[in-house]
Amino acid sequence: MIKQGYRGYCVHQPFNGLRVPVPLQNIVLRDFLNRKGLMFKLSVNELDFPNSHVQLFSLLDQLDVLEGLVMTSIFMLPSDAIIRQKIYRRIQDTHSIIYFVIENMALKDVDDAQKIEDLFSMTRLLPHCLKKI
Repeated sequence: MIKQGYRGYCVHQPFNGLRVPVPLQNIVLRDFLNRKGLMFKLSVNELDFPNSHVQLFSLLDQLDVLEGLVMTSIFMLPSDAIIRQKIYRRIQDTHSIIYFVIENMALKDVDDAQKIEDLFSMTRLLPHCLKKI
């Protein structure tokens, strides 16, 4: 079976302090893929419950027929590092890609996963940094 297109993933909940309306997320995702010459498939919207990733895991099960996924930000990934590791493995096992628009990053291999984990770590540390010297 030929893998075709990138499915968008949108959330209603805030991510990393941002609340981006789903219609705007869809416009951003479609434009991002169009600029890369990649096929955009209609987005799936996550359930509007805190820490819900039901639709994301459903999309991961579709990676045998999709080239990958596109999201507005890496911070839409689960906050739990163990769950993120499962996502990274699924992407690698299916030879797929997840594009993250705000960070202008792609997840396709172990090195990309480490860069994402570094960003999650830095974001967790920022509130503890000095504000003034």
